[in-house]
Amino acid sequence: MDPTLIALSRRLMAGLCAGLLLAGPTLAETDPADPPARVGSISALRGPVDSSPEAGAAWDPAKLNQPITSETSLWVPPGSQAEVRIGSSSVRLDGNTQAVFSQLDDHGIAIDVAQGTVRARVRSLATGDSFSFSADGVRAEAQGPGDYRVGYDPDRRAYTVRALSGRLRVVTPNNAFNLESGQESLVENGGSELQLRAMGQRDDFDAWAEARDRDQDRLASARYVSPETTGIEALDEHGYWTTAPDYGAVWYPRGLPYGWAPYRYGHWAYVRPWGWTWVDDAPWGFAPFHYGRWALIGGSWGWVPGPIVPRPVYAPALVGYVGAHSGNVSLSIGFGSGAPVGWFPLGPREWYYPPYRYSPRYVQQINVINVVNPPPHGPGERRATRPTPVERPSYRYAQRPDAVTMVSEDQFATPGRSAATAST
Repeated sequence: MDPTLIALSRRLMAGLCAGLLLAGPTLAETDPADPPARVGSISALRGPVDSSPEAGAAWDPAKLNQPITSETSLWVPPGSQAEVRIGSSSVRLDGNTQAVFSQLDDHGIAIDVAQGTVRARVRSLATGDSFSFSADGVRAEAQGPGDYRVGYDPDRRAYTVRALSGRLRVVTPNNAFNLESGQESLVENGGSELQLRAMGQRDDFDAWAEARDRDQDRLASARYVSPETTGIEALDEHGYWTTAPDYGAVWYPRGLPYGWAPYRYGHWAYVRPWGWTWVDDAPWGFAPFHYGRWALIGGSWGWVPGPIVPRPVYAPALVGYVGAHSGNVSLSIGFGSGAPVGWFPLGPREWYYPPYRYSPRYVQQINVINVVNPPPHGPGERRATRPTPVERPSYRYAQRPDAVTMVSEDQFATPGRSAATAST
């Protein structure tokens, strides 16, 4: 870390400790529903790909580690390919494909295909959960884990549905039928014409998808962290696992630059419904920044995921803030004051207060595997203010210049601006 920045950080720490808090909830989010625990992430890009957060919004270049949630659209031009990882499942889009994740929440995943080819490896499908593909009014519903491919040609209104393994229930406006493993169906003109036919030939897209699946099927990381943790597919290649007496399983990244700290090399993006969200630059940088905690052990940073649970709860950034406006980032950013704002990684057993409205049940779930004794809140209470000084515990990395990243408010809110660049 730059010596000038360290000195600046120390001066700011001394004056801003009274404003220290974890990201407290605010009145900015008005929807009473808790955000989903499940999220997707762009886990592989082969060539340029564009994304849009909702219908009518602008299209921007998609980035590795970008969160994917309900209403996110992807456009994969000819010659490119993309992969979205959602928990243990992998969704891949071939070139010349446009699709929208019309639903991606705790109740199900629904992909609407406007054109092109989508292949999904669904590794688990719990009772009450759903996974479906739709095109031209026809829906293909996964009946369990499997490997499924769909393709839609809007010019011919031809929808091809293929069950490479598993079973699909194909629902048209006029009827419904099951597609068993090894079968393919062609549905035309919105379901008015359909036929079962021989499975189509494999292509380069299939070869890429299957190679990715082979690697992901033998992840060592799945022994240390829930396979439903989005983003763990990149951990094996870029780090190693060990155990620590105080923390259990710990993952250490390899090849870090001098002065590296968690949440320093990347940028902030505003993602509905959570608000300001960390997007890391590292190829492995999704799971360790949205689940678990970081610990500085023997001079090295290690990621502590906590005990394995069936479905961990996603967070936009597990950090505490220091800086202007008592660190209430969701309210302070955008004033254009240029005042300093900083953040630091939460350590094991440190409580996370989301910067959006939440229910007691939600905040318990997002913290339960990392905090032994969470602070009590009254039944049915939905926090809308930050924690009071009495509630604020001591955070181990809050006053360490080597753990805190400081930028100005203007730099924080600059789209795509690297925090590491802004802090130098």
